[in-house]
Amino acid sequence: MSNANASPRHLVLNHARRLIAAKQQSESSATGIISEGYQFPALDPGQVQIYSFFEPRLQAGVYTILATQDISATVNPPTDPIPQIQNTQTFEVVSPCYHIPSNAICSTFPPQGYGAEVETLPHVVLKDPHLPWERAASAKNSSEKNRVPWLALLLFTDDELRLDPSDLAGGSGSIFDGITTTPGVKLPLKQSPTLSVSLPLPAMGTIEKNSVTTPINPKDTNTEDQTKAMDVIFLKPALFNELFREYDKTGTATETEKQTTCDVSRYKYLSHVRLINTEGMAEASSQGESSGLYSIVVCHRTGPLTNTQPVPVYAHLVSIEGVEAIPYPVADSSSSRFVALASLYSWSYSCLPADSFNLYTAMRHLGDTMQMLRAPDNLLASMEVLTAPAAASSVAARLRDGYTLCRYRVQTGEVTTAIMRGALSPTVVPRKGSPTYQIQSNSGTSFQVFDRCTGLIDITYSAAWQLGKTLALADQAFCGALSRLRSTVEKIALDKAKADELIKYKAYLTREKAIEALLPLIEGLNNLSQPPAKSADPRGPLNMVDRFKSTSPKTDAIDLSFNNPSIRRGFMKHAGSLVAKLAGSSSDIDSQVYNELNTAYSTDWAVVLSWVLDRMFLSNIPAQYLIADPSYLPPESFRFFHIDANWIDALIDGALSTGNQLNEDEDVIRIYIKTAINSYITDDIKDLGRPPQIPSFGFFMRSDIVSQFPDLKVTAKFENSDDNRVNILRHENINNGVMLCLFDRSPVDDSRGCLKSLKFTQPPHQQSFASSTTLGETSIMISYRKMYSEYEADEPLGELQSPAIWHNPPSPGDPPNPVFVWGQSGEIRTLIPRSLAQSVYDALVAKMKSQDGTELFTETKPTSAMMGVHLNSSTYILNVGYGVVAATPYDTKGDASTTIQDRTLMTFMPPTSESAKDPPKESNPAANPKSNTQVVPTPTPENRGAVRNKSMPPPPNFHPLIPLKQKDQKSLNDSIDNFQPMPPADAGQTISQPPSYLFDVYTVTDLTTKKDKIKAGDLISTVPMNTGLYHDLVFRVTLATKNLHADYRIKEFRVIIQQGDVSDSAKGTYLTKDYKGPGPVMLNNLRFNVLAEYTTQGDMVLRVVPRSMDPTGVPFGNVANATFILGLVNVNSYDTDKTCVVSFRINVWSSEGDTWYGTNLPVAMNSAPPATVKSK
Repeated sequence: MSNANASPRHLVLNHARRLIAAKQQSESSATGIISEGYQFPALDPGQVQIYSFFEPRLQAGVYTILATQDISATVNPPTDPIPQIQNTQTFEVVSPCYHIPSNAICSTFPPQGYGAEVETLPHVVLKDPHLPWERAASAKNSSEKNRVPWLALLLFTDDELRLDPSDLAGGSGSIFDGITTTPGVKLPLKQSPTLSVSLPLPAMGTIEKNSVTTPINPKDTNTEDQTKAMDVIFLKPALFNELFREYDKTGTATETEKQTTCDVSRYKYLSHVRLINTEGMAEASSQGESSGLYSIVVCHRTGPLTNTQPVPVYAHLVSIEGVEAIPYPVADSSSSRFVALASLYSWSYSCLPADSFNLYTAMRHLGDTMQMLRAPDNLLASMEVLTAPAAASSVAARLRDGYTLCRYRVQTGEVTTAIMRGALSPTVVPRKGSPTYQIQSNSGTSFQVFDRCTGLIDITYSAAWQLGKTLALADQAFCGALSRLRSTVEKIALDKAKADELIKYKAYLTREKAIEALLPLIEGLNNLSQPPAKSADPRGPLNMVDRFKSTSPKTDAIDLSFNNPSIRRGFMKHAGSLVAKLAGSSSDIDSQVYNELNTAYSTDWAVVLSWVLDRMFLSNIPAQYLIADPSYLPPESFRFFHIDANWIDALIDGALSTGNQLNEDEDVIRIYIKTAINSYITDDIKDLGRPPQIPSFGFFMRSDIVSQFPDLKVTAKFENSDDNRVNILRHENINNGVMLCLFDRSPVDDSRGCLKSLKFTQPPHQQSFASSTTLGETSIMISYRKMYSEYEADEPLGELQSPAIWHNPPSPGDPPNPVFVWGQSGEIRTLIPRSLAQSVYDALVAKMKSQDGTELFTETKPTSAMMGVHLNSSTYILNVGYGVVAATPYDTKGDASTTIQDRTLMTFMPPTSESAKDPPKESNPAANPKSNTQVVPTPTPENRGAVRNKSMPPPPNFHPLIPLKQKDQKSLNDSIDNFQPMPPADAGQTISQPPSYLFDVYTVTDLTTKKDKIKAGDLISTVPMNTGLYHDLVFRVTLATKNLHADYRIKEFRVIIQQGDVSDSAKGTYLTKDYKGPGPVMLNNLRFNVLAEYTTQGDMVLRVVPRSMDPTGVPFGNVANATFILGLVNVNSYDTDKTCVVSFRINVWSSEGDTWYGTNLPVAMNSAPPATVKSK
């Protein structure tokens, strides 16, 4: 996975910063990197430079600084010599010893769990170029070009590392006998998946006494190593002796009698450092540097040679510090059963037999699977031969467009099917496909589209809007920044709009005007003590008590609310300029837009802009919104796509809707934020001469190749490649084995230069290593390749000479010096690094010469850098062209290139000074002499009591009652007359009985005053009368059956209310005479609609019917409550308490047919406060 802290736009931003820095410095921005004070050269893309080692200035250890000072006097020197002053300072350089940092590993090959051929030499790439040489592994290091690292990579099979259960149990005679005395150790011990044992450092002192030889020092003073458990592997002495046996440069092993200590010199040829250019790499480039330094440790042992099935092998990065001090050989006896080594990192993979899967086959297969991101082509082809061609062609057309079917729940709760596509489309989506397309929403439902071809709802853009809203609310930093930005604009813009309105009516003074008004005020204050002039006022002398009385006519207060159209117009005018100011830069006066390369005027705007741009780069968008169906990206596949700008627009609109607290109809601030973002997208960047790059095209690669080579290098070639734009905008491994690349140009013709081809190459620091060209039980063939000390671009590459073959056992025609050890039965399987290095070196010195005899390889001795090149496996390159990729826009009449280039956000036109929705009108009618509006003076304390609020009449009936049709009247009569009693709601009900419902009637007032009793299940069933008020009646319908699991469905509820006048009391008691209120409304269960109708006899029928189109109704389990309210009922008023009857019916569907059940509920009509009636 890529660096989690890196911005998804780091490739674009770093490229722009380097170009600007180069222009300002008038020199190339590629200056290489500096480490340990050494200036490394800058490399071009695709180049690599190899170093034999990179030793730090000081290796780990204790050092002493000695400082001396000699003092002498030139004038009047003393007779006695001045003693020399000395001072010492001791310090320690600390580095990992038995552990390495968790983030030290860059990659391994083969990766964990994968397979590799038998010739493969596993290797590990370390992020720290110094790490292998931070500690001293050998005292024999000289000033030559190689250094022995303290790290070595070793490969083992299961039988070479697995311990006997008796040893792990820790009994008497085992290697762990007495280890429980060490704190933190419990028996029995367990081996890890890579067959290591976790032990604390002090425990090594115990096992050292139990027939175990180890270079690990249990008395190490490193505090971390003392307290932290380490991984230890246990090798048998015979294998350990072979791994540390001494060989000379001719491949001859030193006689056992002459080798007194273990030899680690072979490992100096197995570690080196690589300097690479990181362009086109997903993970290496995420660090923000154009170059990278990596250290590589290679194993010199192969997997089993005789396997016919995959065999698991275990690679361990071990510490060989101190091994050189172990006497050689280690005797395999009861006194020395094992040799323990500290394992700092380990993993496992499978060693494959011959003719297994390889990189070449995988790359060829990827090229064969190339298509656009949609359903597989073979599936689309099979749909063309179906028996229903019309239906199949409609569905196939949507599948070709990248759609898929999905489960969708509508607002009423019903589950249906819809079609949906994510942000990625296999075809170019027109930017403005429909004149009715909504570009701003407050819920996202307006973005739903009915697809006439399939008869399904397209929720693509609605889902995008909802996702944008969700992502925004989940991001605390963005949500806070957007809210603060909105609040700032709202407050300042509204204050300025109010000031403009007050100025228009001369009710507001600016600071300058207020200061000017102070001069006559001071003069007036001075004249207060003077007697008034006789002719000063025609009304005569003024009384001092009346000096504050206003003589101006009284007017209405100025409307400063946002409902005032004049205020709204002023707000819109100031909001636009404020957002533009906040979106600007404070450091660049020539550029009005903050572009992330200058300093932001508002930090909140910087957060908002960065968040929006990250979404345009598809960052943090869930995978199901990118890949609509898993079948669109199967394993080992290559898929291209276009980015739907409309989808991104809907997502950003949902995100920017957060924090709107001013106007829900027209979100002006959201419009201006989009306008400011569009200015960023379209304005040229200073010093670059072009606008920012926004992605519009890309591809997914899902393959094991991505897992094995996380930094797989991608090179994109464009038709016009001489501009200063970066080729790849985003390059990231978004999941294990899944690579994502984004571009701002596509293969479709584009005036900026279309994308022509892609090239995939193994990264220089993650290329695999191999022991040989071929390796078997009886022979090994090694090829020699050309190498140059100083490589020029026109120098030929390839084979240096014919391959050399060694046999097992040796044959007369073999080369003189052996380079591989098989062992008696293939148990050793190791290269002889020193002999192989000498063989390669001799061939290079002899044959790497130009035609004029100039030596092209000038090294003086074999080095690990030379071995790093020699052991490299062949590098494969996958070239991908776009001749077979069809990318046709939906609307072929439009200009596809223009459509692709437009990546701005669609917005309403910025509001003008006049709004068609709210025509301008004066906020103060008194100030308009032509106004016909009567001005009512503000009530004074004297006449305030005369003002009375008149009672408001009931609102008109906007939902008139609908007469029932003749056939409906017949059905009504059936429900009234032909029904069965409501089933009892008791615990003894059987599963075969239908559900039972409770029904009662009460007013909204009872809902609060008798809340506890209502919850307890008491039926109020009481309506007050003679109150002079209209009542809101609640008809409560609740499920009484709790444990019924039968298959019953509810088709309809009916409530029948007989209407009549009070004078008809001889015929009966009526709840109301003639209902004319606003009609019934459901309270909580939106699966139903409630309709008010009436019969020719004057009875009102309230029908609760499902919204579902299912003729059998709704499962009763979803109808636990069907309560509704009938508003503003004029209850009849009788002289005495009465009781009326309200009928309740329910139509229940079952497999045997429809059945009406019901009850007639008596409702008490009381003049006194309503009393509670217990249900029976």
